[in-house]
Amino acid sequence: MRRLIFGFLGLVFIASCDQKVIGETQVEESEIEEKTTQNNSRPTGESKMIEIQSIPQEMLIEKRSLRYERIDAGETVQTYAYYNENNTLVKVVEDYRLGKNQNAGLRAYYFEKDRIPVAVVDSYEDWTDTSLVVFSEKRTFYEDGKPVYTDFRTADYYELINEETFQKVKTDGFEIDRVLTILDQKEPFSTYFLGVIETPSFPYLLVGEPNEKDGFQSTLRVSKRSNFIDDLLLNQEKYLNKSMALEYIEIEEDNFVFTEFLSGKWKE
Repeated sequence: MRRLIFGFLGLVFIASCDQKVIGETQVEESEIEEKTTQNNSRPTGESKMIEIQSIPQEMLIEKRSLRYERIDAGETVQTYAYYNENNTLVKVVEDYRLGKNQNAGLRAYYFEKDRIPVAVVDSYEDWTDTSLVVFSEKRTFYEDGKPVYTDFRTADYYELINEETFQKVKTDGFEIDRVLTILDQKEPFSTYFLGVIETPSFPYLLVGEPNEKDGFQSTLRVSKRSNFIDDLLLNQEKYLNKSMALEYIEIEEDNFVFTEFLSGKWKE
C-alpha cells in the first residue's frame, strides 16, 4: 500500500562547533585559502548575480514545481523558477533535503540566456556530523557556463551567518542538470500516474517515477470533479504508470501547504 506523507521542509538551525564543512567534505581552517592580491578582482558571474537579485520581485513570473519526495530515504525537493518579462529563466530556488540526517537548505541558481549558469548560492544546514550541525553558505561563480571561483562561510547559527566573511576555497561546480530536470518534469521527476489515495474529504492523485520502490513521488488534491478525473477514478488499473500532463496550483490553508490538481491529460 502506498503511503502519503504531508509536511514541508523546515530548517531548524542548531548550535554547533568550530569545524568548517564544505558539502560533505570536512576541512580545517588552515586549509581554507586566504584571498590574495591576484584574487581581488571579482568574477563576472558575481556582478550578473547581483544584477538579477536587483530585479523587483513583482517583475518576475514565478512557477513552482511539484514537491517531490522519496519517502523511505527521507529526501524531498521542490523548485521555484523565476522568469523575466521576456519569459527567460533568470533564477531557480531549490528547496531540498538530501535525506535522513543529510544536508537541507535552499540553493539559488542564477542564469543568463539559454539556461547558462552565472552563479549558484547554497545556504544549508550541514548534517555531516549530526552532533555538530552548522549553518553554511557556499557560492560558485561561472563564466561561459564553467565554474571559475568558489567561496565559503559558516556560522554556528543561521542568524550569525551574515557576520561571517566569505573566504576563497578550491573552485567547485554544482550539478546544474538536476534542477533543470525538475523544471522540465523529466525522469526521475516525471509525472506518471501511480495511484489514488482516498481520504474522507478528497481523493489525492499520486504521481511520479514509475516502477520504482522508492522513487520520487508527489501528491495532488482533487477537490473538483471533471470528466478526466471521473474516468481516471473508474479506470485506475488501465492508466497505471501512464504519463500525465498536469496543471496545478500550490495552496496554503490553515497553516498547511498542499498542491491542488486543476486539470490533466494523458501523454501519447
